[in-house]
Amino acid sequence: MMHYHTEHFNLLIVEPSEAERALYSTMVRDFGFNVTIFEVMTGQSAVDVIKQNTFGCILLSNELPDMNAQLVLAMIQNGPTLSIPVIVLTSTDLEDLALELMESGATDYIPKNQCIPLVLNKAILYALARAQYRKAQIDFQKAEIKSIEHELLKERNIALEEANEKLQQLAMRDPLTGLPNRNYLKQQLEQTLLHAERARQIFGVLYFDLDYFKYVNDTYGHQVGDELLLAVTKRVKQVIRQKDVLARIGGDEFVLLIDDASEPAFFGIIAAKICRTLRAEFIIQGFELHIACSVGIATYPHSGKDYEELMKNADSAMYRAKESGRNNYKFFSVEMNMQVDQQFAIERDLRLALEQEQLELYYQPKFNLISKEVVGAEALVRWNHPSKGFLRPDSFLEIAGQSELIIDLGDWVRREICRQLAQWQACGLELVRMSINVADKECAKNRVLQNILDQVMHYDIDAKLLELELTEETLTKGIRNEITDFKILERMDIQLAIDDFGTGNTSFQCLKELPIDVLKIDKEFTRQLASNAKVAAITTTIIDLAKRLGISCIAEGVENEEQAAFLRENGCEYAQGYFFSEPLTADNFALLLKKSSYTDNKQLTLQQS
Repeated sequence: MMHYHTEHFNLLIVEPSEAERALYSTMVRDFGFNVTIFEVMTGQSAVDVIKQNTFGCILLSNELPDMNAQLVLAMIQNGPTLSIPVIVLTSTDLEDLALELMESGATDYIPKNQCIPLVLNKAILYALARAQYRKAQIDFQKAEIKSIEHELLKERNIALEEANEKLQQLAMRDPLTGLPNRNYLKQQLEQTLLHAERARQIFGVLYFDLDYFKYVNDTYGHQVGDELLLAVTKRVKQVIRQKDVLARIGGDEFVLLIDDASEPAFFGIIAAKICRTLRAEFIIQGFELHIACSVGIATYPHSGKDYEELMKNADSAMYRAKESGRNNYKFFSVEMNMQVDQQFAIERDLRLALEQEQLELYYQPKFNLISKEVVGAEALVRWNHPSKGFLRPDSFLEIAGQSELIIDLGDWVRREICRQLAQWQACGLELVRMSINVADKECAKNRVLQNILDQVMHYDIDAKLLELELTEETLTKGIRNEITDFKILERMDIQLAIDDFGTGNTSFQCLKELPIDVLKIDKEFTRQLASNAKVAAITTTIIDLAKRLGISCIAEGVENEEQAAFLRENGCEYAQGYFFSEPLTADNFALLLKKSSYTDNKQLTLQQS
């Protein structure tokens, strides 16, 4: 008989018959396998011994006293035991049974009446070979997976490095212009600070933004605005040195960091160049755009000795440049810093004033120049400051207008006017129209319409008792985009007046696009009526224009009879000013409503009753 020698393996025989176990053992040993044989009689014993030993092959009888082969297969084919080849010995040769056994995980099956040495040992050899092939296949797959994982890890590391590099660029660069951003600027400025401190050198921070950029965005769209920012970047780069750091820190705000200058005057020269180059027209998508810029300059060590201080002071200087007429530059100074601190203090106190009812409305009457009757009033806010006393609007309104505080203040004024009108109405007074000044930020936030609707409904007053006054400067900042709101207000019979008419640069465009009801002649025109023939001619032209448009005309700032007479003789219908009456408290204005007219040739005098 031919003998086959294999690597050593453990063989488990699961058979209840002792005679058959002995027969199978003899067949296997005679065949020459290098084998250790384990014998058990039940399925549970097989499961237990398999848990404690490693087997290369299992001979499993289908007829066991406690369970059949399929149940044994189900119990041992968990986790790592899946790789054990199992040959099932059956008492019948049924095709259906064979199929079920193979589907349950058996490697092979042999009917017991056909289990001769050649058949049995051939099946064992096949099972061992199949298990070895499967192991080799698994090892190969593991090696291949490991290789793939290594390559994937390598590619992943490369991708991570590239992603980190891109993230670093995004963290330090403005995505639109490609310029350094605020993060990069801070890093670079702090390095420059260290170098300048050691070398005892000066350097400058030039902070600038674009005047009227919001108007460009609102009128022509953000795509044109973005292209304009790119064009601005290109122009500024042409007038600075390559080593200077130009950064975009947000919106239309830029900062230029200039080091190793010999004297502060050099920063002024560069600022003037930037103003000049940006003043020239831009052609973007066929549109001819005109902008300007205001530049604030802070120098080290004179204007600050760290990043925050230098940036803050350069920003303050930029706003000083704007206040000086725009398209210019200003250096920071200690005096300017004190002014900024005072502004912050006023803004803080004004917030408290809104909460603590320190504000009060005064009413400057408007009169018909022919009938001398009271036809309305302009509401003017006054501040009863707890420590500074009685404050007029010129001491705090401009500061409020630089922040969102102006919106809260506008809400308060409209609410207070509507409340006062309701109170006067309840007292039986004959009411007149009240004018309310509106700031550009209120319109830009779509705040005015909703607030008026809320207050009119809450206090149950007639909306036609209200008039909104907007300056031409407000309209130049893009408020014409809110024309829908103004159309709704018009349908509510709320009048719209252009304040300081003739002093802006879009007068006729406003008249064309908006439902204007009233033109207000600026007080500067009124003041110069007797002394300046050109101003007088302009004033009569405004009056005539109002008549031709079928709208009202009112002059403000009337201070003497001569001015009143000129306006009356040239057809101006209405006027307001100290000649007729100073702004009155609510109680005094109520007395005026009862009197309903003014006395010629002298300022109105009211007696308490």
